Amino acid sequence: MAARTGIFAAQTSRVWRGRTWRFVLLLFMLVMAMGYVQTCLAFWGHDAAELPSAATAWIGNHAVMQTPVFGLFAYFLMVPCSSAIFADSLLLDVRSRRANALAARSSERGYVISSAALAFASAFAIVLAALLFSQALAYLAFPAAAFQDAFSSGFNTSASYAASEVSGTDGLLLAVLRAESCPIFNLLMALYEALWSGIMALVAFAISLYVKRSRILVLGVPTLVLLVMSNFLPSELNVMATYLGLGFTWRAGATVLGFLGLPALVLAAACVAIAAAFALRRDVLL
Repeated sequence: MAARTGIFAAQTSRVWRGRTWRFVLLLFMLVMAMGYVQTCLAFWGHDAAELPSAATAWIGNHAVMQTPVFGLFAYFLMVPCSSAIFADSLLLDVRSRRANALAARSSERGYVISSAALAFASAFAIVLAALLFSQALAYLAFPAAAFQDAFSSGFNTSASYAASEVSGTDGLLLAVLRAESCPIFNLLMALYEALWSGIMALVAFAISLYVKRSRILVLGVPTLVLLVMSNFLPSELNVMATYLGLGFTWRAGATVLGFLGLPALVLAAACVAIAAAFALRRDVLL
């Protein structure tokens, strides 16, 4: 146990001392800032009474706020960028021939488990920090509370959507929470997207146990799978919408089981793939 704790501490220090997370965090903050500027420009010149609340105007509401920069980033780059912090560490260690030296500090199993845990944790933390930063930015320009009709009058959107936005009568999962306590709803969505990012980083790490030739393949396959599944499976199984938390605020028929079950299923698959590498007696350090 002490040996595993030691390798985990060493790996954690390695993540913290590395430059990758700094570059990824800077990129995320720039995207959040761009979305914030886009939202502010959309309401430029409007009266204060026409402004939506800060909880409504945050970047997680990007489709309604018409901030495509975050939508594009979330669909194509958020997973590989957050995974790049540590999900490809095993692949890079094998290439640089450091893997055996690091594994010797505890065991091969301890080295892999600690790397997998940090791949998840680093992706989770970076996405959560960025989304919370976005919400904090929104409070600089938008009021903490707004009139019920501020959203519809201050922005060119449909009255029906605006009504559901403030009343929670649209019948969608979590609609009541969104209507009654939007900041808490946003925090839940931030945690949910961070959770998905951590899980997909774990998927990327699991891939690196079997694929050692291409870093792009390791980091890119999870996003590719999400996009393919979302475009070819029925809309009820739109994985990318679920990953972004959108399916549970915009689509009727969403359930708590799907909200929690889908990420749990993907997490279990990643864990099984990692365990299988040892069960099949693969030398993951080669």
